[in-house]
Amino acid sequence: MLNRPTSSFDPHGLAASAESALEGNKLNIEELFRALRRQFALIFALTFIGGVLAVAYVISAVPIYESTAKILIDGKQLNIGQEQSSRNASIVTDEAYVLSQIELLQSEKLILQAVENHDLEKEPLFAEEQEASFYQSMVESVVSVVRTFLSQPDAFVSEVDAELEAKNAVVGLIREELEVRLQPNTYVILVTYRSPSPQLTAKVTNAVAEAYILDQLESGFEATRRASEWLQVRSEELRKSAIDSELKVEKFRRENNLFTADGRLLSEQQLDELNTQLVLGRAQVAETQAKYDRLSQIISSGNLDASVDEALESQVIADFRAQFLEASKREADISARLGENHERANRLRKEMAELKRLIFDEQTRLLQVAESELQVAKEREKSISTSLRSIVGVNASANVDSVRLRELEREAETYRELHKLFLVRFNESIQNQSFPVTEGRIINFAKVEDDAASPNKPAILFLGLFAGGVIGLGIGAVRELQDRVFRLSEQVREKLGIECIGYFPELEIPFTKKNPRNSSILKYAADHPYSQATEVVRAMKLAIDLRAGSHFADRAVVFSMTSTLPGEGKTTISSNLAHLIALQGKRVLLIDADLRRRSLTNALLPDSRAGLVDVLMGTHTLQEALQKQSEKGPHILAAGSSQMQNPVSDLIASTAMAEMLEKARNFYDYIIVDLPPSEPVVDARAFLQLTDFFMLCVLWGQANRVAVATNFRSFGELREKCIGALFTRVDPHELRSYQSYGVGANSYGQSYYLE
Repeated sequence: MLNRPTSSFDPHGLAASAESALEGNKLNIEELFRALRRQFALIFALTFIGGVLAVAYVISAVPIYESTAKILIDGKQLNIGQEQSSRNASIVTDEAYVLSQIELLQSEKLILQAVENHDLEKEPLFAEEQEASFYQSMVESVVSVVRTFLSQPDAFVSEVDAELEAKNAVVGLIREELEVRLQPNTYVILVTYRSPSPQLTAKVTNAVAEAYILDQLESGFEATRRASEWLQVRSEELRKSAIDSELKVEKFRRENNLFTADGRLLSEQQLDELNTQLVLGRAQVAETQAKYDRLSQIISSGNLDASVDEALESQVIADFRAQFLEASKREADISARLGENHERANRLRKEMAELKRLIFDEQTRLLQVAESELQVAKEREKSISTSLRSIVGVNASANVDSVRLRELEREAETYRELHKLFLVRFNESIQNQSFPVTEGRIINFAKVEDDAASPNKPAILFLGLFAGGVIGLGIGAVRELQDRVFRLSEQVREKLGIECIGYFPELEIPFTKKNPRNSSILKYAADHPYSQATEVVRAMKLAIDLRAGSHFADRAVVFSMTSTLPGEGKTTISSNLAHLIALQGKRVLLIDADLRRRSLTNALLPDSRAGLVDVLMGTHTLQEALQKQSEKGPHILAAGSSQMQNPVSDLIASTAMAEMLEKARNFYDYIIVDLPPSEPVVDARAFLQLTDFFMLCVLWGQANRVAVATNFRSFGELREKCIGALFTRVDPHELRSYQSYGVGANSYGQSYYLE
């Protein structure tokens, strides 16, 4: 194994840094614009198609005109002076009521009324829309024939039915295009109709609005009329019921002697009076009894002082007592001055005794009077009690009858109040019939519009362009997400962990007999030294020299080219590299080791008779098999004989191959080997142990990243010999859409190349 120089270049570290950079910029705006640039043609095409379709629709679409009438639902327009005006106003402002009016405006009955009021069924546009299809006409004809055989309908009735059917058909057509909605935050209802005719649109809209107002008038009048009739009948019934109930009350009073005064039964009044008299009588008895008992006690005790209170009630006793007191004072005075036995004192004492006797005699008389009064009070109390017991019995019977009487009175009162209420309502309903005011009024009539409401040409055109653009963006996004191929050097570093050497462009060389296309492409770098392709080949040669360093100063470098799949341009790159190095004066050996396809041999040495197979099998020496197309060109070792007995992988990885390369190192500066692709066969992987370095060709825009990375990992430790990857058959113009601005020669220096 050859010793290879170490390098400060760390492809794995670079790949890691590139990966982190890509992770941090997944939503990079620049990358987004590059994606849009790549998908611009698709997006533009679909946007253009969307615009064309929108224009075609606008041109072919029938213009639809729209007219709107405004109806205000206003409770204040009700009759002023009505008791129900405030109640109706509150009903009108109810949202449910307004929504009910919207449903009424869309009802078949109201639209049919509008059709009949304005003969809308005779409008030509409606007549055209009512024309049945051929199939429907045939069905109707068959049905008509069957009806003719089954019955003989009256001609007039059939004509009426046909007219009604035509009106109903027009009603259906109007309802399909009629829109009724509430204007937000108001009590204004918007009635909108659409049709191809602007005149018909305004006519239908106004007809529906007027039919609504007329329906309000008629329904209000009809409701009031029906209510008046019902109130009249009901009021008469209540009047009769009130009279009957009054007669029942009076008859019941008469039959049960339930006469009243001031709204009360006479028995009740008598009972109240007797109760009052009984209470007063009992109080008088108690008072008289107390007086009698007091007088009896005074007389029994003989105490003159106890008679003071009673004396106040009798003037006689009062006078006697005054005289008694006066005599007592004089007697005391004389006794004090003249002595107790003085004649005048004795005379005064006799006078006092006489006065005392007179007082007691008067008290006795009063006791007799009190006794008499007590007897009278007791007799009166007894009489009142007897009368009360009698009237209580009478009143008890009257109370039972009064319950029935009060029930009859309440019934009579109820009928009187109901009759009064219904009479008032009846008079109100009669007055309401004279006020033709509705809860709704038209505040804006529909006008004939000059501009069609639909199709909205700018909006449809914008929508078509927008839809096409969105679809284009969607398809473009899907294409971007499904892009799993190699396009950028960052992807090579991320997936393979190696450096990208460059982008070898797709070579456009005309095919002629004098200049076959294949051979020209294989020598393109030598023939066009100032082209971009040649610069890429020079970069390859520089990468080989940097990797080889001074270790290969006295011996040739064995360099191999391989790819993952066939057709990725490895043969073209190998040949161009060999021819470019040979043009620089170096000794170069170009070996066609792709023994299965032999692309290099078929293009440069189609007539060769000896080659690599012959040398390895020992039938020819290396010098005998070598060929050279031009003096400044490389030596070429063709594939050789196609008659091989051993497997190709065994042959190119054999000891003979190693010995041949070792001998060739002494005569050449560079040995370039064109290997077969590594995915279909193992030839390349088998040979890599004999090579110093190799390079991987990647077909730009077609090589699958996962497939290439999986195959490259299968190289194992041999991956260390890889100096990088090279993109082949690159489209420079398409590459610009993937590269950031300022990255690569495609951005700045495309005009710098002379070829």
